[in-house]
Amino acid sequence: MTEEEYRQDIERLTKELKSKDEDIKYMQMVLRAYGNVEKMTTQELIEKEETIKTQSKLSDFSERELRLRDEVLRTMLEINKNISSILDEQKLLEKVLEGLITSLKAQRGVMFFYSKGKTEPVIFSNFNADEVNQPYFQFCLLYIDEVARYRKPVFRLFEDLEISGKMRSLSFVCLPLLYEEHLMGIVYVDIISEDKTFRIQDQDIADLFCSQAAISMNNASLYQKIKEQNLELMKLVNLKDQLMNEVSKKLKKPLEEVAKLLTKTSQSDLCENASVKSDLERMTYLIQQSEKTVVRVLTIQELEKEVEDLYCDEVDFTALFDFILDFYKEEIKKRNITVSVDMSEHFKAYHGNRQIMRTIFEELISNAIFYNRVDGKIEIRGYKQGDYLMVDIIDSGHGIKKSDIHSVFEQFYRTETSPTLNEKGAGLGLFLVRKFLRYYNGDVSVDSTYGVGSKFSARLLLN
Repeated sequence: MTEEEYRQDIERLTKELKSKDEDIKYMQMVLRAYGNVEKMTTQELIEKEETIKTQSKLSDFSERELRLRDEVLRTMLEINKNISSILDEQKLLEKVLEGLITSLKAQRGVMFFYSKGKTEPVIFSNFNADEVNQPYFQFCLLYIDEVARYRKPVFRLFEDLEISGKMRSLSFVCLPLLYEEHLMGIVYVDIISEDKTFRIQDQDIADLFCSQAAISMNNASLYQKIKEQNLELMKLVNLKDQLMNEVSKKLKKPLEEVAKLLTKTSQSDLCENASVKSDLERMTYLIQQSEKTVVRVLTIQELEKEVEDLYCDEVDFTALFDFILDFYKEEIKKRNITVSVDMSEHFKAYHGNRQIMRTIFEELISNAIFYNRVDGKIEIRGYKQGDYLMVDIIDSGHGIKKSDIHSVFEQFYRTETSPTLNEKGAGLGLFLVRKFLRYYNGDVSVDSTYGVGSKFSARLLLN
């Protein structure tokens, strides 16, 4: 082998070795890349596992939260469902306090009433009433006052306080009972324990519970007022004895005069005499007055038999007014009165007593008919105004003098210039119309121009 051939072999081998070295480096790089991918895959798997575990925990947490919220709502629904039977306010408040203690897994509780800037403890559960005056509870009262001032809940966890001569760990919650921004009271519940306390999610549960509890308390209060109003209504429709005495007094003198006039007429042979005619007219007027009073009493007696509850019927006002107007159709035709009725949809199903509603509006509508002019007009309009239903009955009648307006709702009051008696009316008069409307948290008012006409506006609380 020549030197040239030897040199060429060395160059060839050198190139081969260099190529081998590059291949080795490339393989090492590939191996490193595979290693990195494997590490990344392992890390991703670990992260995925952690994510799944976290989601599982969140799912378990959400499920527990839903169960807790469900328990709270069930408790409140049970209280609301039995609201009609829990008319004793003391029992209702005890039920609310026990429900909150159960929902928050608390140990004890106190409910405070709030009135005129002051809190007063009224209901206790597993709590000695004397403890409110203990030194440690003065610390709690500071936060109760804070809740009353700012209407915001307070959570205090693991407060070290001296209770019954021993240092104890106290966790407590103070919650406002708010209904439409009105503070009805404050609930205090606590746990005395070194390791047990309230959870973060308890605040949402407590807020939910207390908002529902405030509604329940308000409903119970309204229910109690309705019951009291029913009792008052019964007193009103049972005024028979009082009214009978009043009727007797009013009947006694007119009947005596009628008897005298009848005697005088029967003894007279001058029936065509002007004086006799005057006596007969006077007698007729007195009889009409007596009959009017009797009709009042009889109508109330009928109501006494029929009225059982203020809210026992669904009243369709359009149908009611059609019925009343049909009853007076002959008088409307005789006087040639034009009547228009325009009622909003809110009057389709009002919860009230049909007999009472008929009595109220028959009195108002019959007055608009009988005290109207020939060729007159009557407009009946029903509409919603805020929380009330309004019914305007507008007539083109004789109107009322300013001096008489303040007295038209008085019992048995009649103006001196009143036209012919409304013999076919309900007979209760505007005094009892106002009374009945007020039992529905309503009222009646009048706007009148003498010689032009009147507008009577009846107001009923929307239900």
